[in-house]
Amino acid sequence: MHPFPHRYAITTTRLGHGRALIDASPRPPIEGGPPPEFGGVASRWSPEHLLMSSIGLCLYTTFEVFAAQEKLEIINWHDSVVGVLEKTPTGLAFTSYTIEVELVVDADDRERAATIFERAKRHCIVSNALRTTPTATARIVSPED
Repeated sequence: MHPFPHRYAITTTRLGHGRALIDASPRPPIEGGPPPEFGGVASRWSPEHLLMSSIGLCLYTTFEVFAAQEKLEIINWHDSVVGVLEKTPTGLAFTSYTIEVELVVDADDRERAATIFERAKRHCIVSNALRTTPTATARIVSPED
């Protein structure tokens, strides 16, 4: 493992109305935009879908690390993540996240897998980050600058 702190960076570049390119080289870029519920195109990744995928992928990778440490063989993993966006007194907000996992392990490993799963839930970096408000700044310029 690399020493801390770790830094992860992406860039978002506008391609046109409701279209952006999300890049974290050397990974392939992906096209994003608002979801259909906000006038976007269903084939593009939305921030909402990326958040749900981050939650599911983080739980999966956290479980994988702990399972490897415990020498637990994972036969299969499939998860489904649903976030509920609602109007709240302070504005639009996700009010719940539900992760349903189907985890396949040998019958003799079920109890151990359940213990590791609980540990992974507690240590998922993305789930823990949902409690932190980002700091955002903007440098606003005009074409003449």
